[in-house]
Amino acid sequence: MKHNAMNKIKALCGMVVMLTLIMVGITSVSTQAVSSGIYLATATPHYRNPQTGVIEDSGGEGSDVLGQSMTESATYNKALVEVDDSGNVYVTIRLQLMDNIRNPQFQVDGQSAAVTLMQEDYTNNTADYRMKVKSVQSVIRCKMNVIAMGRDVIFFITVSDLQSGSGDFITSITVNKPAQANNQPQPSGNNSNNSQPANNQAVNTVNEPATQPDTSQVQDNPSDNNQNNAGNNAETTAEAVTEETTKEQEITTEKETETTSKKEEVKKADKSTEIMEYDESGNEVKTSASSKDKKDSKNTAATVIIVIVVVVIIAATGVGGFYFYKKRKVQNGEQCEK
Repeated sequence: MKHNAMNKIKALCGMVVMLTLIMVGITSVSTQAVSSGIYLATATPHYRNPQTGVIEDSGGEGSDVLGQSMTESATYNKALVEVDDSGNVYVTIRLQLMDNIRNPQFQVDGQSAAVTLMQEDYTNNTADYRMKVKSVQSVIRCKMNVIAMGRDVIFFITVSDLQSGSGDFITSITVNKPAQANNQPQPSGNNSNNSQPANNQAVNTVNEPATQPDTSQVQDNPSDNNQNNAGNNAETTAEAVTEETTKEQEITTEKETETTSKKEEVKKADKSTEIMEYDESGNEVKTSASSKDKKDSKNTAATVIIVIVVVVIIAATGVGGFYFYKKRKVQNGEQCEK
């Protein structure tokens, strides 16, 4: 009895192990099968090799905590994953603190990988490196020289949690997406032919009043409904054009009215400057203020000229009289001496 019980337990354990292996295989296959696309993933740095648990850095076990903190500081927490239509997988990781790092080198799953420097950000001290990997479960080994430590440091990077997108990474592949089927029904040939005359009718009725459609009967034909809709649209367009024309006419009338009022104001201003005068017969004579001013200025100029002439005559008379007086005095003196 005990022997049979032990056999049953062994058989049950064997079945559990087999089921576990099957589940692990199924999970690994499903996780590796990533459809083509561009994804933004979470980048996780490891001081220990996540597959073997071995620390390959020279710091050894005593630097486990410090080494893990250092790798987290040197690795950006996001990565770019690209899967092309052929199933090739490319991962772009971003290293930080590049002003303190020299000569980074990479391996994928223990094998050397061709790496491309995609971009450098000198402001944020980052650099992006792109490499081809076997799958999204691949382990990337990074070896870089840390200037502050004066030696090479070795750590590992894995990606997970893929989500569609690229962030601020530079992409290199083009994913061909299947064309989306158009589920909307296409219009039949009759409807498409009827729609064109309806549009023409809508354009032509801008200058001609549209005829009001007869709504007493309900039309079930789609083409008739299209024509009725076109007629309604034409009426709306014609009304809009009429309103715009009316507004333009009103604006023109207002401008003409303003111009006329300004002319009348100018005429009134001219009349206000007129001075009423009368001729010898007693008839009223209209003379503008400007003409009156001109006459006044002429009279003033004549008066000034007359005054100047009179002054000149007086001055000449005085000089002449003085001359004759002096001459006569001299003659009288000469006669007295004789």
